Amino acid sequence: MIHEGALTHFVPADNVYVYFRHTDQQTVMVVVNGDDKEKSLRTARFSERMNGFSSGVDVLSGKVFSDLSTLTVPAKGSLVIELRR
Repeated sequence: MIHEGALTHFVPADNVYVYFRHTDQQTVMVVVNGDDKEKSLRTARFSERMNGFSSGVDVLSGKVFSDLSTLTVPAKGSLVIELRR
C-alpha cells in the first residue's frame, strides 16, 4: 500500500517526517523520527488526512492504536499505520 495511491506529505517538524498514502479504500500514515530521542507526536496538524479515522494498526508490528491523537515514535524509528474508521 505505501507504494500505491495518492501521496500527501507534510513539512517535517522537530526532525519528524509524516506522509500519507491513500486510495478510496485505504489510508496509510508513515511517521519517520530522525532524532536520537523518542518523540511524542500530536497528530492534530494532520487532520485533513486523518478525519474520519478513529484507530489504526501498525503494519510492521501489529500494534493497535485505539487513540490516534498522540503517537509515540521511537528514536531513529518509524511507524507505518493503516488507519481505520
